[in-house]
Formats: sequence, structure tokens, C-alpha cells
Amino acid sequence: VLILCNVLVDVFADRFPSLTRFDLTSSNLNSLSEESLEVVKGIDEPTTIYMIGNEDDIKNDRIYQTYNVKYSQFLNLVQRYAEVNSNISYQIIDPDKNPSFISKYADESLASGYILVESERRYKALTPSDLFMIQSVPDYTTQTVSYNYYSTADSAIANALYLTNLDHVPVVAVATGHSEILTSVNSSTNTSALSSFYELLKDNNYDVKEFNILTDEIPEDASIVMIPTPTTDYTAEELEKLDAFLATEGTETHSLFVTFYPTQGSLPNLTGFLEEWLSLIHISEPTR
Repeated sequence: VLILCNVLVDVFADRFPSLTRFDLTSSNLNSLSEESLEVVKGIDEPTTIYMIGNEDDIKNDRIYQTYNVKYSQFLNLVQRYAEVNSNISYQIIDPDKNPSFISKYADESLASGYILVESERRYKALTPSDLFMIQSVPDYTTQTVSYNYYSTADSAIANALYLTNLDHVPVVAVATGHSEILTSVNSSTNTSALSSFYELLKDNNYDVKEFNILTDEIPEDASIVMIPTPTTDYTAEELEKLDAFLATEGTETHSLFVTFYPTQGSLPNLTGFLEEWLSLIHISEPTR
């Protein structure tokens, strides 16, 4: 799964702002990365950034202060966005004083420290884990652990601005119905091997839709179909669906990602289909 994530991140990387981190103890917190600045300048529709929390708590760094997070710096970044592009505005929403706003986005469980970016097309909620990360640093001499705190707010908010202003959000359709290894849920964690990968895709402005290829059609808005290590072979009817998907003409490229595992068994129909398609296209070595 980690290899798969790395491969797809390489494939998608050119489309998104870099995941540049800023050390919360450094003096560069107010600066915007070149990538995020490019995104901000390109926003041509009214877009609002809502910061959830009490205004005094935000300005005086009382949100997540136990983590030594300078939350006021996130407000500084948002203010910079608004200064760069007049299409971007921001508001501070106190959840205690404005419960109607919070209830409007009940599915997001908005709370102090969250940020919500919204345009007329759609919205994106950012949780604290999207905005900063904590890295433990063990000291084996003293047997103690210290922590470094990094802000990912610049890239996270820039990505949200980009997503909420897209005309069309690209969809990755994940095919199920063949006892796929990677989508099987672990009973102890209640997650599948692809859970983190799905989050990675969503963080990079992709929508993920699972569908049963046995009974369902491939989603019309899908630009990528993923087959996550099936353990039973595909039928002729299912392969016809994939063939039609790949052969669709238009401005948008259609792609197929398939993963295999040595012990998953023989899949002559699916492998034959893939071999036929591979013989029709030129495969180039990836560049790094």
C-alpha cells in the first residue's frame, strides 16, 4: 500500500501545491509558499475562509496551546490570502455564539480550531490534523521525548481553495465485488488497507467512490478506475465495462490502476484483458 501511495503521489503531484511544512518555532510563519501564492492568485470566484473559534482565543494562541501551537499564525496566513486576492474573504465563527452555522455543517463536526473553506460550488472542512502535525523526537541519552510542531496550514488551505473552485472534482472509482484484498476491513481497527490511501486522495482534491462492478456501472464522472487486488476473476461483461471506460473519447483522460499480489490466484480473464490493452499503448519508463 505504501508503494502504491508513493507511485500515485508521483503521478498526481504536478497538479497540486507542495506539502511544504513550516516549523512553528521558526520566524517564517507569515510567509506564503510560491505554490500556495499561485493558487491564491488564481481564485476568480468569491470564496470565504471560516475560522472556527473564539476570536480572542485565536488571536491570543489559546487554541491548542497545550501543543505549543501558535494558532494566531493561521489567522495571519488567512489575512495574507485576503490581501493578495480580493475574491478571498475570511470570517471568525464563534461556535458558542453562532450554533446555527455549526449545525449547517453537522456532518463535519466543526469545533474550535477547525477551518472551513467555501465557494458557491462546494466546501472543504479542515481539521486540526490537516493544519499541523506533531513529530516526536526521542532522546536516548536522557530517555526522554521532545516534540516538534509543524504547520501544514499553508498547503492545506491552498489545497482547499483549489478544490472549492474546481469546475469538476476528479473521481477515483474503486471497483469491488471480487473479494478485493486491499478493501477488506480489519476487524480490530475497523479500517481497510486503503483507508489511508483514500485520505491521501481526498487531501489531494480527488473524490473517491466505491462501486460493485458486478452489479453497478462505472460512475460516469470517474476519471480513474482502480482495481485493488481482486481474488476472483472478472467476467466478460465486467471487462466490457472496463473496455468501454478506457475507450471513451473526449478531453478527459481515463486511467486504470490495478494492483496484484503473488498469492491471489490465477486471473486469466483480467490479465488477458490487461495484456491486450498494454499491447495497444506505448509504455515509457517513469522519470524521477
